[in-house]
Amino acid sequence: MTDRLQAAYSVFMKYGFRKTSMDDIAQEIGISRQALYNQYGSKQELFDAVVVHMSTLSRTEAQKALAQPDKPIQERLIEAMDCRIGNHIDDLRTSPHSHEIILAFEAGQSGKAVKEHSLNLIREAFIRDGLTPPNGSLEDFLSTLKHVIEGLVHTVASREEFLQELKKAIRVLLG
Repeated sequence: MTDRLQAAYSVFMKYGFRKTSMDDIAQEIGISRQALYNQYGSKQELFDAVVVHMSTLSRTEAQKALAQPDKPIQERLIEAMDCRIGNHIDDLRTSPHSHEIILAFEAGQSGKAVKEHSLNLIREAFIRDGLTPPNGSLEDFLSTLKHVIEGLVHTVASREEFLQELKKAIRVLLG
């Protein structure tokens, strides 16, 4: 299953969401199109499964990063968001269809769930550690961080730039 989803990820990155066909993915995996449709009822369902798979791979690492009380919260946030998002930036930038893939991710239910889960991980870390953002509102901080990250995903050229800009944003938001 994991190999199939990884293969589907590669095909989506190569052709984009719109131009990728179930035939393309079935051929890459080495199964019939009908077998692929039997497993995933639609291309959107398969794309969502790929998103969930990629998210699952990064979730544990992000949780570990946020659960390091010996590190400042700023460092933990950067490390966690690198696990959740940063490690996909270079793949996206090598695809001529990155903008379309990002939009498909943002529009899908699984993409929305991944974002919400990431914010919940951060919320839990702040609450667990008794931390409060300088402006006093954790929800305002989380909302602003979400929008900053969304903007960075659309604009940065590399993982390195993502991390540099994220560090600046977190420094401004948390001091």
